[in-house]
Amino acid sequence: MSTEQLKAMDQRFYQKVWSQGNLDLLDELLINRTLVYGLLTASLLAVYLVLGFAVQTLLSSLLGHNNDLVLVGSTLIVAALFQPLRHRIQQVIDRRFYRRKYDAAKIVAAYGATLRNEVDLNHLQEQLLHVVQETMQPAHVSLWLRSPQRHTEESRHLE
Repeated sequence: MSTEQLKAMDQRFYQKVWSQGNLDLLDELLINRTLVYGLLTASLLAVYLVLGFAVQTLLSSLLGHNNDLVLVGSTLIVAALFQPLRHRIQQVIDRRFYRRKYDAAKIVAAYGATLRNEVDLNHLQEQLLHVVQETMQPAHVSLWLRSPQRHTEESRHLE
C-alpha cells in the first residue's frame, strides 16, 4: 500500500468513528489496548532486566562473565509470561476502568449458571428481569410471555 492509500484509509476510519459516534470503538482500540500493552511491555522489560542482571551476577563467578545461557533463559521466561500476564493486566484494567462492562459480564455469566440449574419459570422470570435491570439499567423493565392456552389454541388452528 502506498502512503496516500494509508492516509485515505485512516481518514475514512476517523470519519466513520466521529460521524457515527462510535467512540466505544476508539476507546477500545486506543485507550484500553494502550494501557494493557504499555503495562505489559513495562512489566516484561522489568522481569527481563531483573532476571538478566540478577542471575548473571549470581552465576558470573561459576560460569564466567559472558553467559548467553542466562539471556536465553530470561527470554524464554518472558515469552512464557506474555499471555498469562496480558490476561491478568486486561482483567485488572477492565475491573478498574471498565467496571460496568466487567460487572455486566459477571451478571450474565451468573444468570447462565442459574438457567442450567433452575426449573421454576417464575424464579427464572424474576432473575431475567433482575439481570436486564443490572446490566442495561433501563428506566422500566417488563417481560411479556405468551400464555400457554393461547399457544395451544394457535397450534390447533394450524393443524
